[in-house]
Amino acid sequence: NDQLSNIYDGLNRVKAIVQNLKSFSHSPEKELTPISLAQVIRSALTFAGNELRHRTRIEANLEDCTDVVLADSTQLTQVFVNLLVNAAHSIVEGKVDENLVSIQIRREAQQLKVDVCDTGTGISSQNLEKIFEPFFTLKSANVGTGLGLSISQEIVASLNGAIEVESQLGKGSRFTVCLPRTNARIHDLKAAKQTSASIVQTTTAKKRLLIVDDDARLSHAIASSLASDFEITVLNHPTLALKAVIENDFDIILSDVMMPDLNGKDLYYLIQQQKHGLERKIVFMSGGAFFPSIAEWLQQIENRCVTKPFTAAYLKEILTTIDTRESRIASSL
Repeated sequence: NDQLSNIYDGLNRVKAIVQNLKSFSHSPEKELTPISLAQVIRSALTFAGNELRHRTRIEANLEDCTDVVLADSTQLTQVFVNLLVNAAHSIVEGKVDENLVSIQIRREAQQLKVDVCDTGTGISSQNLEKIFEPFFTLKSANVGTGLGLSISQEIVASLNGAIEVESQLGKGSRFTVCLPRTNARIHDLKAAKQTSASIVQTTTAKKRLLIVDDDARLSHAIASSLASDFEITVLNHPTLALKAVIENDFDIILSDVMMPDLNGKDLYYLIQQQKHGLERKIVFMSGGAFFPSIAEWLQQIENRCVTKPFTAAYLKEILTTIDTRESRIASSL
């Protein structure tokens, strides 16, 4: 009934919040390396594209950007994904031509400043004082947990930077990521990569990974953590994912178990009908709470199911061994 459904949704939301906090509070120290700022922003635009394209035009002039920052690429990409997704969610869907999200890089003596601007609903002065607090969110209960900006602020602060914000109700917002400048440029990174390539001549084609999860923030964070190892497509609706499977070739699918319209079990059998064999290359993700029938079904199939929260290293280990595991399964049938 409706009451049980509300209790179930509430429990799942509390669990998601606790899991996000655990991931946040136990995140390991990252090794900082020189990375291309333009490439980080391009990756973030790709990951957030599904949220942006139905709401707004996008403007980002990165062709002349040769700036390099000292950071962890995965974490810094996550910062810009969070800002872009927030910008998208501040804009009403369906009015693409009337809205704009832009990214501009400004160079100052000691800092690089990246402005992420939107023409969304804006933020009141009272709420501006709270937006970086954990759990504070202006989104509806089923969209955000209120941790994205607080995590982003911590990441940027760890790089000796800061996030500034200006906003006006009804006119939009500007979030500015301030990062220390370095003397390195893109050509320095290219030279370093060429030197490395002359030593190690092995190259491996990336496996094509489809990530299916209705939680846009989580799926893009996962994609960001795996971007260096896989060619990734992110879709936040299972019916769109099924369409993508029919029209494209994927090596592995990483799918949430509980989703609206189609759950993981339904998606499994629909993929089996469309591309027999690919269903065995699905790795499921679960918050640990689902209907008894789904739990029983997961016990019956051979597919792996990882419980959230998980580390990027653990997930990468699972995904990179999936082909070996699938060959074993196929040979035993």
